[in-house]
Amino acid sequence: MTIASVARVAEASLRVITDLQLPNGAYPRLVPYLAEQARESVATSRPLMRGLFVDHPHDEAAWAHPHEFLLGDDLLVNPVTEPGVTEWATYLPAGRWVDAWDGSRHDGGRVVTRATPRDVVPVYVRAEAWAGLGPLFEP
Repeated sequence: MTIASVARVAEASLRVITDLQLPNGAYPRLVPYLAEQARESVATSRPLMRGLFVDHPHDEAAWAHPHEFLLGDDLLVNPVTEPGVTEWATYLPAGRWVDAWDGSRHDGGRVVTRATPRDVVPVYVRAEAWAGLGPLFEP
């Protein structure tokens, strides 16, 4: 693993986050998380950005939600892909998850729906990582 390879992965991930137009200026604050996860990705050969089915291969519902992805080990992102919608359903795999924008907690293994104003991309944080990542999403 080289510093250059970690930097390339982190830079590409930052472009993904920037393209998602996360509100509240969250993406610059995610750089340390992305860099840490990029190092892990390079060390383990696991994709930094991966479909839910990669981590949950035996969960049939994970396969049924191809637009959702994990960004590193602790962020689940579900881009809104239809114009004009006001709410968006997200499948959360096993575990406990926290909505990055409002802090609401959810059990995994089910679909949750949240309001999606134009400036909100549904992002959920693995509950075990909330203490460290939650503040990054605050205004």
